[in-house]
Amino acid sequence: MRALIAMAWASVAALTAQGDTPQAPLAPALVMSPPEGLAEADVQILGGRKVADPEATWPATLKFNGGAGPCTATAIGPHVVLTAAHCVLPNQTGKITVGTVNPFSTTISCQHHPDYDEDVKLDVALCHATAAIRLPGANSAYETVRISEPPRPDTPVVLLGYGCRQELGYGPAGVLFEGDNKIFRITTGDPWIETRGGVAVCSGDSGGGAFVPTGTLRRWMFGVNSQGDLLTRSMITSLADPKVAKFLKDWRRDGRDVKICGIDEMDDCHG
Repeated sequence: MRALIAMAWASVAALTAQGDTPQAPLAPALVMSPPEGLAEADVQILGGRKVADPEATWPATLKFNGGAGPCTATAIGPHVVLTAAHCVLPNQTGKITVGTVNPFSTTISCQHHPDYDEDVKLDVALCHATAAIRLPGANSAYETVRISEPPRPDTPVVLLGYGCRQELGYGPAGVLFEGDNKIFRITTGDPWIETRGGVAVCSGDSGGGAFVPTGTLRRWMFGVNSQGDLLTRSMITSLADPKVAKFLKDWRRDGRDVKICGIDEMDDCHG
């Protein structure tokens, strides 16, 4: 089966002509927002499916334009958003907006994993929301992460994102799609989990969540979309990697005192 949801293998870096002095990229306006409707989603993608009611099924999934262009993110607590490090600049600030009638808005500040490098290893970033994020929908809940252990090979998983919907990065983007796959392997010594053979992540899906379904509208988040070949292979940053898990645990206490679903006991977390 072919690509549904990814970004290219190359790491995100500013390219300059030979002899030019590299310039720091200008920070774009970082504005995250929750799912939207499907009025423009008229392209069917092999192996994937439209999310018919994203507010009901994936209300904590956000989309935004960051340092790498369009990306996806996930609210994993009232004050916490998880995305890929290559999607945001170091210490980038922005805001989350929800709704058009009586809209909610709060400022955010994002930090890379301290050991994130140009090879896109440890490709995770956390964003702190000043005010508690108000998700859309009547029964909305923040997604729950699992950092204790990764899913085993052959475990069925769901990949999610707002990215392109055709092979090699082509086709429309900006509408939420989901698709099924299985764990192919866990890379020894690196924080990667590889999926292969089902749907794949595509440009714009970077930063989105990878989930293990456990029942109707029940799941847990095991990773963050990072890289892919734009065809069938996806590389997911594992939240159970020791360095990633430590980052999540330490960050929430580093002068912030915030809670993360799956690490801290709290209400309003997806089961």
